[in-house]
Amino acid sequence: MSLETLASLSQIAGGFAVIASLIFVGVQIREQANATRAQTEQAIAANWMAVTQVVADNADSFAEGLVSTSETFAELGDGGRLRFLSAIFALFKHYENMYLQFEKGRLSDAEWEPWSNQYPNVFPPAGCADLVGLT
Repeated sequence: MSLETLASLSQIAGGFAVIASLIFVGVQIREQANATRAQTEQAIAANWMAVTQVVADNADSFAEGLVSTSETFAELGDGGRLRFLSAIFALFKHYENMYLQFEKGRLSDAEWEPWSNQYPNVFPPAGCADLVGLT
């Protein structure tokens, strides 16, 4: 075997090694993306449970706030308004976080759609923003 043939074979082997390493890097990137998505899904579930706990712990204040008008909301006690606004803020932040994760591609359309369909039920168009004077 000549030196020239040996050099050609080593270049071919080197080419296969580069291709194999690129495939390996591609697989690693895909696995990392899947792990990031799984962590995002888990964080959303944990955040939803935390928001649910806030609402459940303050169910009376939350219910009073949801059915009140601007005038009756002003009549709620300071504690009731604070509990209601805290729960609403937690819900808004939860949905905002999910939307931002969706926009960044960390949630698929199939994962985002049920949440986006639920949002109008939680926050009807003539809802909380008008109640606290944000409209």
